[in-house]
Amino acid sequence: MAHNSKDLLSDNDRDIFIAQQILKREYKGFYMLKMYALDNFSAFQIEMDDKIYPTAEHLYQASKFLPTSTDVAEQIRKSRSPHEAKSIAHIPENALLIREDWEQVKCDIMRQICMLKMQQHPYIKDKLRESGNTPLAEFSKSDSYWGIGEDGNGRNMLGKV
Repeated sequence: MAHNSKDLLSDNDRDIFIAQQILKREYKGFYMLKMYALDNFSAFQIEMDDKIYPTAEHLYQASKFLPTSTDVAEQIRKSRSPHEAKSIAHIPENALLIREDWEQVKCDIMRQICMLKMQQHPYIKDKLRESGNTPLAEFSKSDSYWGIGEDGNGRNMLGKV
């Protein structure tokens, strides 16, 4: 049985290989094996204001509706997956309920969520330390604000946070 050269690489080397193939840059991406814990969809609960959110994505999406619509925020918090949480937040009727200052505060809120995740999970703090000085990138082809976007030139705000 023939082996592909990438099959013989360590997890870390495979992460770098994949990143280089996608972007021709040396990033550690959130979707990569070693750094996936940093992704908002990774399965690390976050506690805030005496409530447990299943993932950072749940808390981020719910935050769009706090304090304007606590019903939608609670529906998001109780959703079964980060994908469902995001879908609920993007229902057209719900979009009308998003807090008015969302665009101005979303980066600060994301920073707070990331800090809570790191404080509540030492493993996350260790993963962040492991990245050293290597730039972090959210390898989302569909999101050029939080991620690098399809062409690799997105703002990568989550990586910066």
